[in-house]
Amino acid sequence: MRNSICRLLETAADKWPGRIALADEQEKLDFSDYREKARRIGSAIRRLCGDADRGAVAVLVDRSIRIPLCFLGVAYSGNYYVPVDGAMPEQRRRLIFTKAEPLLVIDARRKAEKKEGVVLLEELVGDEGDDWQEALEQQIDTDPLCVIFTSGSTGVPKGVLKTHRSVLDMCSVFSETFGFTEENIFGNQAPFDFDVSTKDIYNSLYAGARLEILSPKLFRFPGMLPSYLTERGVDTLEWAVSALRILAECRCFDGKEVPPVRNILFSGEQMPVKVLAYWRGTFPDCRFVNLYGPTEISGNCSFHVVERDYGNGEALPIGRPFSNTRLFLLNESLEYIRNADETGELCFTGGCMALGYLNDPERTAEAFIPDPESRTGISRIYRTGDLGYRRPDGEFVFVGRKDTQIKHMGHRIELGEVETAVNGVNGVEISCCLYDQENCRIVCFYQAKEECGKEIALTLAKALPKYMWPAEYVYYKKLPLNRTSKIDRVLLKQKLKEGNYGTADQDHE
Repeated sequence: MRNSICRLLETAADKWPGRIALADEQEKLDFSDYREKARRIGSAIRRLCGDADRGAVAVLVDRSIRIPLCFLGVAYSGNYYVPVDGAMPEQRRRLIFTKAEPLLVIDARRKAEKKEGVVLLEELVGDEGDDWQEALEQQIDTDPLCVIFTSGSTGVPKGVLKTHRSVLDMCSVFSETFGFTEENIFGNQAPFDFDVSTKDIYNSLYAGARLEILSPKLFRFPGMLPSYLTERGVDTLEWAVSALRILAECRCFDGKEVPPVRNILFSGEQMPVKVLAYWRGTFPDCRFVNLYGPTEISGNCSFHVVERDYGNGEALPIGRPFSNTRLFLLNESLEYIRNADETGELCFTGGCMALGYLNDPERTAEAFIPDPESRTGISRIYRTGDLGYRRPDGEFVFVGRKDTQIKHMGHRIELGEVETAVNGVNGVEISCCLYDQENCRIVCFYQAKEECGKEIALTLAKALPKYMWPAEYVYYKKLPLNRTSKIDRVLLKQKLKEGNYGTADQDHE
């Protein structure tokens, strides 16, 4: 019975022992070695942690096959892993460690150096023993598997606690919906402390497929990417929208041999239709899927298979819920919305749902609430904080964040709707609209090759009512990005507050 992630590796190693499971630019690992080394790591961790109850094991990560191997090793020990970017500022790392209270810190990076209080992965792989067997026999699907830390509005990171069951549920529905097999080769782009990477690691493992871990330099020098994808035979991409957008901006596939990519599944933020048009034009035989779901779900809760072109300013649906997941809308009174085209807060429930936030009962109680329509009072749902509506055909459409819904000139406005309109203007690559509360005005920050504020204003005058028009357009050659390559809205909000927007010749890296 597949009641844990470790059982997936056991099954794959029995069925395809010599098949390559993990690969990066420097190394490869077949399923048999993957299992053997994960077992050894698990045994070593159990001996180091002694008789402690199941707890957190922090893993300092880079981008190599060593990281999924270490994650599975932690799982074999009966504990749960907490991925931490090795290059993260020390202050934020301390906040995560304070919240997670790890039993052990493992530096799994390829260029790790021995430091006090940190165990190197090499010190674990060489150990032998069958301590892992006891953990495997005792594991049940509701045991914690991992904690993914996300930014918190208070400045304190939130640790989303995922179980073996929630990740197995994700693997099952992705396999059922998209038909992944052992013949697929997944190309991992997301950092291993970022939620999107969970899909790469476990969907490939569930299918017995290969996971190719792509070097960050391929995205720093994108001209190298097409030939690398072709050489490695990568056919499936589960990537963040931001990565696809950045590659589309540099048009890295123009004039190059088209790699054998057959599946492009994207998530993380709204996909600009111009970016989607570039990718569909480059890979005309590829299946494109828009995925939706926050970190608090393992994987995603809904999907939309793109089957037509979308016009500028048109919103791409987030689609229908996956099987074993219920996606619905609540109004401000926490009542179910059943009418089509009525906006409410997107909520979900199902086997995919996380347990809550690690060592944070107050935030957990705020976001993971009893189902308002449950007669037992036991069923829980997750409030995403996202706004959307359901079309008459049953597909859902994302509108924006609750915290980006503003009251301006007596009207409720979704800033995401304004951004969609701006992104549809010729020449605009991406935009971010914020509300200047002190001066009661909408400010639009936009990225383009050259300044085109007047063109945006003229286009919006025909597309939106006057009360939704931005009062100012701030031009950037490159909008600032956070570490997951999304627009750094926190930084822009600070600039807005300080009145320090910068000038049109700025170029943020």
